[in-house]
Amino acid sequence: MMSKTKLLLGLLLSSVIAHGLIASSGLAFDNRLVKESASYSDRQTLLSQNNREEPGEINDLLRSAADKFAKKDYKSAIEDYNRVLELDPENSLAYWGRGVIEDSLDRDKEALADYNQAIKLNPQYPEAYNTRGMLYVQARNYQQALADFDRAIRLNPKYALAYLNRGETYRSLKQPQKALSDYNKALKIKPDEADIYVSRANLRDDLGKYPEAIADLDKAIRLKPRYAKAYRLRGWIYANRLQQYQKGLSDFGRTITISPDYALAYVNRGNVYRQLKDFKKAIADYDKAIQLDRSDADAYFYRGITRDAMANYRGAIADYNQVLRLEPQSADAYYNRGLSRESLKDKPKALADFRQAANLYKQAGETQYYQDALAKIREFEKK
Repeated sequence: MMSKTKLLLGLLLSSVIAHGLIASSGLAFDNRLVKESASYSDRQTLLSQNNREEPGEINDLLRSAADKFAKKDYKSAIEDYNRVLELDPENSLAYWGRGVIEDSLDRDKEALADYNQAIKLNPQYPEAYNTRGMLYVQARNYQQALADFDRAIRLNPKYALAYLNRGETYRSLKQPQKALSDYNKALKIKPDEADIYVSRANLRDDLGKYPEAIADLDKAIRLKPRYAKAYRLRGWIYANRLQQYQKGLSDFGRTITISPDYALAYVNRGNVYRQLKDFKKAIADYDKAIQLDRSDADAYFYRGITRDAMANYRGAIADYNQVLRLEPQSADAYYNRGLSRESLKDKPKALADFRQAANLYKQAGETQYYQDALAKIREFEKK
């Protein structure tokens, strides 16, 4: 599950953080993927752009807008940019800055219009190409995004963020060698940028290069000792890739100490406790994640699995109902609810769930899971 997180100035980190194994009846299988996005605002970029020569009032307004942007006072920042454009209708920086804020507020159409206007007024504006590229990434228009990142890099060959964002786009397109090349170029320009090491760690995890991924995360943490997301990702690799559960628990604990409201870290730690059959601690972590984010379908899903393991089938069904409220097309939730209903001897409802799961797996091209659901249907039909 990945919620849409707007990328204020274009630094995207995506990390797959959980998937599990098919388990016997009474448990469930977690083939779900949980994705995370993080956004980073580079206030210095806005401020440095404002250092160029402008008339006094305009310069003051631009700096004021940048300060308000940094404080997340978006309404007032937009008002400042609007005032700049009243005074100077061809001020490309004002269009770009306003676009960044619209982008952060999920106003994609308005953001795109402002980025386009900034580029029209100043075709040599690498930051505008970079942020427009990230907007295209959000819309999965990857080829347009690549074209914008290419242009940003041609205009500024030392633009580390553009290399990083192009690398993330290549990773989304399953072109790992091109992604790795761009991450390496970004690190050559900014060797002390922790975020780039985390992105490269994600790619190395994709490629099964777990020791190298750990090394990148170690470096990120040395550079940024309170980097919660780096601890969380390293904990996930330890626990889920290397089965080093205690190291995973240690890193999740550090993550939560640094960022107590980090719901995803509680889900990750809960999954480790579940693997270790410490169901009470697992439930406590899922409860906390849900308390922090009641729209977190994964927390409900994994709590449902844990309740199944504890033979609390009615509680599990309640959790799968919540998943389906949030994600109506979740084949896994239907399948697992079918298992819970089977355990309660509710054959008609269990069979209906397995049939719905089979249909959804088939539509998604999940052949193995489709066959599993069909096997359950045949099993019921023979009874």
